[in-house]
Amino acid sequence: MAGSDNQKTGVRILFGVIIGMLALSMLLYLVPQGPDTAQSAGDVVAKIGDQTVTLSEINQQLNQLRQNNPIPRQLEGLYASQILKQLVFQKEIEYEAKRLGITVSDKERADRIRQYLPTAFNGDTFIGYDAYSQQVQQRFQMTVPEF
Repeated sequence: MAGSDNQKTGVRILFGVIIGMLALSMLLYLVPQGPDTAQSAGDVVAKIGDQTVTLSEINQQLNQLRQNNPIPRQLEGLYASQILKQLVFQKEIEYEAKRLGITVSDKERADRIRQYLPTAFNGDTFIGYDAYSQQVQQRFQMTVPEF
């Protein structure tokens, strides 16, 4: 009985991976491209309002994952699919917040920076943009806007 459950779970996982890869390939092939996009026609994967998700963004996040953990070649499609879903969801949230007029206060932003990079503040005083930018680059290997 337990072997049957494991086999069913394995089949479900396999179908999930295949469907995810199929969905990603369809999305890459079927997304319409207009001449007014800033990125090259082959780079835009999804468009949410006035924002886009590009292959470059997906590759950048995939490369960041590779730096921390080796990813087997067979699973890169699954990881790329998950990254795409995450980026689309993030852009949808940003779009809806903008539509509803929801903004982040300076205090909320400072609290979040303190959470991820406590050394950006000396007590309650911000250390300055240049030092902050350098810390973000060293610790997270990204620019301040990306962070």
